[in-house]
This record gives sequence, structure tokens and C-alpha cells, in this order.
Amino acid sequence: TIVLSGGGSRIQGFDQLLSKTLGRQCRHLDPFAKVSFDHKRIDPEYVRYMSSEMAIAVGLALRETEA
Repeated sequence: TIVLSGGGSRIQGFDQLLSKTLGRQCRHLDPFAKVSFDHKRIDPEYVRYMSSEMAIAVGLALRETEA
């Protein structure tokens, strides 16, 4: 499985093209999958939309809390 992240991963049809070209399944990274937040204060749809661009920031933030 190829995990896609970054703004370019949101290009329409990119994941299907990559999957077809490489013969591998592709999926989008969700760095917020196990991060809880207040849905009343932060729009879940916005979080979903921005998740592909926030992977590095979330990873760095989590690393700091695990130290």
C-alpha cells in the first residue's frame, strides 16, 4: 500500500492514476485519525480537508508530547 500525503495528494484522480500505474493500492494519510479535538470549536470537515497537508506538523507535535 502506498500512503499519500501533502497538498498534491488531493489532485483529483491522482491516487487512482498512481495505483493503476504502479499496480499498488493507494490511500490517503490521516494524521488526525487518533487525535481528539473539540468538534464544536474546530470544523471536522476542515480538519479532513487539511489533514494531508498537516502530517508533518502533527508528527512533530506528537513527538514532543511523547518525550
